[in-house]
Order: sequence, then structure tokens, then C-alpha cells
Amino acid sequence: MIFVLGTHGRGIWIVDDITPLRGLTADLLKQEASFVSARPVQQRIEASGGWANGAAAFVGDNPPEAAVITYYQRSRHLFGKLKD
Repeated sequence: MIFVLGTHGRGIWIVDDITPLRGLTADLLKQEASFVSARPVQQRIEASGGWANGAAAFVGDNPPEAAVITYYQRSRHLFGKLKD
């Protein structure tokens, strides 16, 4: 499911995976910090091959090949002063 939020300015936010938002429970929100369940990761195996599509191909970037760790932190942890 995709979540789209438009602002009063010229901004728009598009969240393509709301699984972590669905994982926020009342008990989890009371904790100082916690991991949030997310969608399972797919292992991708690189392969060669393909075909010529010309200008008819619409291809986006593949997902990163790294671990995605989703967490909740009740308050922002700050180091040092925010302003001089």
C-alpha cells in the first residue's frame, strides 16, 4: 500500500511501504526505542541477459542491496547545542 501526503506548500511525500507505520502499537509508542517489524527482504541474484526495448522501456532503480533496519525512537537524540 502507498501513502501519499500533499502539503500546503509545494511539497509531496510518497511512502511506498507503510508496513512500519502499521507496526506502531500503543505499547511500542510507550518505549524509549524499539525495532519495528517491516516487510520481508528479498534476496536478489544478479544475472545477465535481456533484450532491446528501445525507448519503450520504463525502468526504475532496483532496491538497495543492504539491510534495512526500521526502528522507533520516542525522542530525538541530540549532540551539542542546536544554535549558537
